[in-house]
Amino acid sequence: METLSPLDTGPGRDLHADAEEHFLLLTGEVTFHMADQTFIVRPGDFLHVLRGVVHHFRVLTPDAKIIATYAPAGEEQTFIDAATLLPGEA
Repeated sequence: METLSPLDTGPGRDLHADAEEHFLLLTGEVTFHMADQTFIVRPGDFLHVLRGVVHHFRVLTPDAKIIATYAPAGEEQTFIDAATLLPGEA
């Protein structure tokens, strides 16, 4: 799934017991925390988060576009269920 997050936002601390998560940063810059490590992530950087590892990030630029995937698939349904469509989207 592709997300666009504004400055100083990001998900809270999170972990997935049954899926691995992958992040590809397309635009912007974020501080990414994974377990006890912290990374500055820039466009083109890719992160692989193993199952059960606590992680979160904060956007450092006006916005950041990120592609997130899960293996196995299915975890993204939580976000789809919670999403709000913008006017004109369907």
